[in-house]
Amino acid sequence: MDAEVLHRDAFKLNWDELCNAPNIDSKINILCNSIRELYDKHAPVRKVKIKRLPAPWMTRGVQMMMRRRDKLFRRFRRDRCEENWRLFKAARNKCNQVIRNAKRQHILNNISSSSPGDVWKFLGSLGIGRMRNQSSHFTLGLDDINTFFTTSSPMDHQVKSRSLSQLSELMRPNIPQFSFSSVAEDDVKKAILSFKSNAIGADAISRRMITSILEFLLSPICHIIIFSVYTGQFPEQWRMAHVIPLPKVLNPTLPSHFRPTSIIPFLSTVLEDCVHSQLYKHISRYNLLNPLQSGFRPGHSTTSALLKVTHDIAAGMEDAKATVIALVDLSNAFNT
Repeated sequence: MDAEVLHRDAFKLNWDELCNAPNIDSKINILCNSIRELYDKHAPVRKVKIKRLPAPWMTRGVQMMMRRRDKLFRRFRRDRCEENWRLFKAARNKCNQVIRNAKRQHILNNISSSSPGDVWKFLGSLGIGRMRNQSSHFTLGLDDINTFFTTSSPMDHQVKSRSLSQLSELMRPNIPQFSFSSVAEDDVKKAILSFKSNAIGADAISRRMITSILEFLLSPICHIIIFSVYTGQFPEQWRMAHVIPLPKVLNPTLPSHFRPTSIIPFLSTVLEDCVHSQLYKHISRYNLLNPLQSGFRPGHSTTSALLKVTHDIAAGMEDAKATVIALVDLSNAFNT
């Protein structure tokens, strides 16, 4: 697509209707429809027939070298003289060198600037690492898996009431009450640019569709996030998710052998990040988290949790003490 023409049409978008819309869902519909219509015009979806996937390291420079090599080879076939052969051989060797360098650079870029998970995924695409054993006898239906994902374990009413009562009797910390503050456009922009995932949610809007014209979408997106925070409304469309079942074992035969992964709309994660940022600042400012909590905290991970446990065990051994560990594993944890 022509980026200059796309930016020109994005600049002409009028957001008065969005700002005057009475509820959050109407604002989301206007924003998403405007973005999709813009890209349907400049980058319409087309069906193409691909004989084989293009090499990811293939650049314009490599293509030009290959065309020059092939042109000189055709010249040699027409006139098999020493000079034509010399020119073709030099172009072929140069082309092979450029291709090797492009492959090396592609591998280096994907390994040096990726997370460990992305690195292993990339190496797997090259045929490196353990291959998954794909079972040819897959008898589970999608409805069975979906029923398992949407069914939560029942909680005893008395246990629930007793737990809530115990929580309500706990001493409340003497700190100011939390309240949301206004969200600045710089914070929204920082949140948008911090995400690297290109997964597309139920709204059919990708990260790249936002970042390509971010300067024209930043104001309406910020307006929607501020409206959502102050009214306490979360967009219905952003609650929709594509749920992908990932197997936890090599040959899954039961619904419990799958882990649900939800792909939510990209802008939904941006709103979540802005809300999380304010909540976490309040929690950190008044030290409301247990100092030993390792999950979902900057600078903490499973590594810090394991270091704490192994340190306690080693200290107990030195004091001639026995160590007992109680581990709790919740089945279907996120739905319980």
